[in-house]
Amino acid sequence: MQKIAFFPLLLCVLLFAACARQPAAPANPQQAAAAWQRYSALTQAYSQPVAARQQISLRFGKQGDTRRVTALLWGNTAKQLVRLDVNAGVGASIANIEEAPEKFLFFAQQENKAYFAHQGQRPLLRIGMPIPLRIASVFALLNGDYAALFGTSYALTELEKGNILYILSGGELGGALILDEQGRPQQWRQDGSKGWQMSISYAEDNLPYRIELSHPQGHSALMLVKNREQLTSPFTEKQMRLIIPQGTALLPLEAFVNKNK
Repeated sequence: MQKIAFFPLLLCVLLFAACARQPAAPANPQQAAAAWQRYSALTQAYSQPVAARQQISLRFGKQGDTRRVTALLWGNTAKQLVRLDVNAGVGASIANIEEAPEKFLFFAQQENKAYFAHQGQRPLLRIGMPIPLRIASVFALLNGDYAALFGTSYALTELEKGNILYILSGGELGGALILDEQGRPQQWRQDGSKGWQMSISYAEDNLPYRIELSHPQGHSALMLVKNREQLTSPFTEKQMRLIIPQGTALLPLEAFVNKNK
């Protein structure tokens, strides 16, 4: 009896092993390197210093509970000092944000309060927008400076449904990236099916115009570029500074985060 019972157990073990995830097949090294070279050439071409503005439509939230705002994103690509002005409708400004590498300043107009943080890593998540990026990274992405977000190198490659999947070794996000035939970032994911995912579509000018973000917990954001312009002269630091009205309460960002939990 003991010998007979052994065979069903062995069969279960073999079936379990067969169903386990097989190691991903590596991509052709030459093809992967060639596509990455196109990516590098694109990001180098678009990372030249320029002053730019983008009019954006943004819908975000959870399924059945989303909101839509418009925003003006502007700054100089040579510096990580950017501004984001958010509106709920025509003439209804609700927030102004200034972000620099060393600080983050958020003026909530409806509250007449300003919130600051010394480190601005992924601040949009902290103020309730499901966008796991610094504002400067969104600005860089929309202007074609992909390396600012995804980095300049990869650790290894895999084949996934006919696409080359680059496992990133640098950049702000890490994770895995799929490029299209022109070397443009097409899809990104943070941690398999457990983290953030991003898809990017391009306009005729070869720059991103649609960015879609989603998270397994139900958070999502859809960003559409409605208009963009490049300026001949950079914005001055005086133009870029967010001026807070006199008498406005200035509080740490944690106060806003805790209030809206």
